[in-house]
Amino acid sequence: MPSLKAKSDPTRYAELIELEERLDERIRKMQKLLSSAKPKSGSEALSLLRKAFPKSSLQDRIKAMDLPKHHSAPR
Repeated sequence: MPSLKAKSDPTRYAELIELEERLDERIRKMQKLLSSAKPKSGSEALSLLRKAFPKSSLQDRIKAMDLPKHHSAPR
């Protein structure tokens, strides 16, 4: 969420919103990849994401994994 200072500058605020939207889109693409690949472990998922999205941060890759869309519950 952009800061109050950024909100006082409409140009900066628009830039931050655009960056946030691009990040959200990249996270959705990562989740889609995980959903289709169905990695068997967190390590496998991180490796897959690192290869497919090499410029993404570890934090972003973990965020993509955070939603349990790509694997089923343990039995």
